[in-house]
Amino acid sequence: AASDVYRVQPQDILPSDGLSGDLGIDSFARLELAGRLEELFACHISDEAINDIQTVEEVLSLVKAQKTRGMAAPNESNGDK
Repeated sequence: AASDVYRVQPQDILPSDGLSGDLGIDSFARLELAGRLEELFACHISDEAINDIQTVEEVLSLVKAQKTRGMAAPNESNGDK
């Protein structure tokens, strides 16, 4: 997702890269990144969570946590069917 939005080659992105310092992602771009991640991984990432994250590794951990949390939560839309 970051490589799509910020023209960085995926092979050049390391887990330890800083979003701001290494990749040049500002606060507005973080929100854009969060939106792309939500679309790609069908999860919710709050504005507060994405703004607290410093590294690519932390982004990956957040997405994994949200996916796990989403899989564990009951699907409320099934009650309507």
